[in-house]
Amino acid sequence: MAALPNPARSGPPGASAPVHPILALVVAVGAMAWAAPLIRFATAPALAIAAWRLAFSALFIGLVLLLRPGDDRRPKLSHREWGLTLLAGGREWGGIALAVAGAVVVGWGDLALGGRALLGDALALGGGVLMAVYLIVGRSLRPKMDLWRYTGLVYGTAAVLLVLAVLSHPAVDLTGYPRTDWLLFLALAAGPMMLGHTGMNYAVRYVPAYAVTLAALAEPIGSTVIAWLLPAIAEIPSPRTLFGGAAILIGIVVGLWPSASGEGGSEATGGP
Repeated sequence: MAALPNPARSGPPGASAPVHPILALVVAVGAMAWAAPLIRFATAPALAIAAWRLAFSALFIGLVLLLRPGDDRRPKLSHREWGLTLLAGGREWGGIALAVAGAVVVGWGDLALGGRALLGDALALGGGVLMAVYLIVGRSLRPKMDLWRYTGLVYGTAAVLLVLAVLSHPAVDLTGYPRTDWLLFLALAAGPMMLGHTGMNYAVRYVPAYAVTLAALAEPIGSTVIAWLLPAIAEIPSPRTLFGGAAILIGIVVGLWPSASGEGGSEATGGP
C-alpha cells in the first residue's frame, strides 16, 4: 500500500493541520459508532430519523456560519465543482438509503437465506461504494472550500432530499413523534453527524480518501462494543464477531500507519 502522506505537512506551504487528522478520525469514528445504538431507542422510521438528523446538522452548521467572525474566504469553484459539491449531498443521501435498505433486507435474509440475503449484501456494498465516492469528491473539493461551508452545502442538500423523500412516502410521517425521539434526533445530529461525519470531512482534506474510508470500517466495531457494554442493550457478540473485529482493527492500523518519510501535498487554501 502507498505510504500515507504526513498530515502535519499537508495543506498550503508552511501550514499544518490545526488538529491532527488521525486524531480527528479516531474521534469521528467513535462518535459515528453511537449512531446504531441510539437508533435502537427510537420509534420513528429509519427515513424520518435520517431526515431529522441531517436537518438538525444543517441547522447547527448554519448557526456556526452565522455566528463566526466574518471573513472573505469565499470558495472559488467552477460550475462543475459546485455541481459536485451538491451531488456529494445527493450521494450521501443515497448511501444512507442504500445502507438502511440493505440492513432491512439482510435482516430478512437471516430468517430465510437465499435471494434476499444476496440482495441485502448488494445494497450494503452499494452504500459503501457511494460513501467512498462521496469521500473522493470531498477530497477534491475540500482544499478549495472551508469545512463549514462545504459540510453546510452537503448536509443541507442531503437534508432537503430526505425531507422530500419523507413527504412523498405515504407510510412515513415527518412530525408527530414522542419527545424521546426528538432528543435522539438531536443526539444523532450532535454526535454521529457533527463530530463523526464532519470530522471525516475535516480529515479528508489532509489525508487520502482511502485512508478515511479505511478508518470508517471501525464504525460497526465500535457500535458492537457499545451495544455490548450498554446495559439497556447488552448484546454479547459471538467469538467469531470478536475475532473478525480484531482482524479489521489490525488491518486499519496497518493501513493507516504513517511512513516516517511520507510527505503530503494538498493544495488547500485557508481554514480547516
